Amino acid sequence: MLNNSKLMVVLFISIAFAITGCSVSKPVTDGADKRNRIEKKSPERKTHVAKRLSSSKKVFDRGFVGTWIVEGSTAEFTINLKDGMVIFSGRDMEDRESFYVRFIHWDDSTFKGSFLMPSTRHNTIVELSVLDDNRLRCEYSGDSSGESIWWRK
Repeated sequence: MLNNSKLMVVLFISIAFAITGCSVSKPVTDGADKRNRIEKKSPERKTHVAKRLSSSKKVFDRGFVGTWIVEGSTAEFTINLKDGMVIFSGRDMEDRESFYVRFIHWDDSTFKGSFLMPSTRHNTIVELSVLDDNRLRCEYSGDSSGESIWWRK
């Protein structure tokens, strides 16, 4: 059974899967080994997504900018602004594996992202809202669902 930390990582990985455009194919049998294969839909998988601020008519809340530690998990995410772009990335701090990020979107008060953890093939979709200067509220869905708090690093 997965502990909470691994479950959160699995959750956030699921979102990354959705972000990269990858899909899980039917099980492949090569004699002794049965496993799911990841097939790429795009030429390369992305470990971050950048979206131009002007591409959205919504206001970007700068309270989302920072590096965030996910409560009860080994996941760490970064939301940055650079050259008019919002950049989102994440990784598991335990094994340093990066999430594949599929998409990001924001409106006046929420930031949404989707990502996959390649090693476990778990997809996660998050919807973040700013609680205060040091905390984000996260509602997640995908391979599992629930709520968590992201703490500023």
